[in-house]
Amino acid sequence: MARIKPKTRKYYMRMIGKEYAAEHGYIPIDPDDLYIWATRKKKWEPEPRSLRSQFKEEFADAQREETFVDAQDRTVKMNFAVVIRKGKVQQVLWSDFHHASDGHMRLALQQMRRGIKGDVANLKRIQDSWNDNNTLGSKIALSLNFEEDAIEDQHSTEYPDAPPPDDEEDDDDDEPQVTETPV
Repeated sequence: MARIKPKTRKYYMRMIGKEYAAEHGYIPIDPDDLYIWATRKKKWEPEPRSLRSQFKEEFADAQREETFVDAQDRTVKMNFAVVIRKGKVQQVLWSDFHHASDGHMRLALQQMRRGIKGDVANLKRIQDSWNDNNTLGSKIALSLNFEEDAIEDQHSTEYPDAPPPDDEEDDDDDEPQVTETPV
């Protein structure tokens, strides 16, 4: 016999979005407008949370945002989380770049990579489903090779306000040479 899953808060949040779309048309939903509509219609109220949960969430948000500029002038994340399990309990441990052990950083980077891999697999699945099932007949083909993006991000994004001065010794070697071909 199939088990019936209880409806979760996330399920109800999705239903609020669907009701809003049915009432306002299936256009992109602005979460601010949805919030106003849902609170006016008494379809949503804040979830009671413990102070511990709120503190942990705020701490994690703050940790994720902090960056520093390294000796090679790269902006780098400062704080790294690792998720570990002790029995049935999941724990998140944070360490900053300058004080993390090699093991902490290795695990943090592996977990970040695993998250990226999951995002890429999900992107591919969505793209394939769109291409196979959309009613517009359109096809989207995004590259899933991020190597060029990673290389591009290594280059400076600061550009001078003016072009470099002309080199007076330039003998126009860069200009294409036009030659006439006898007929």
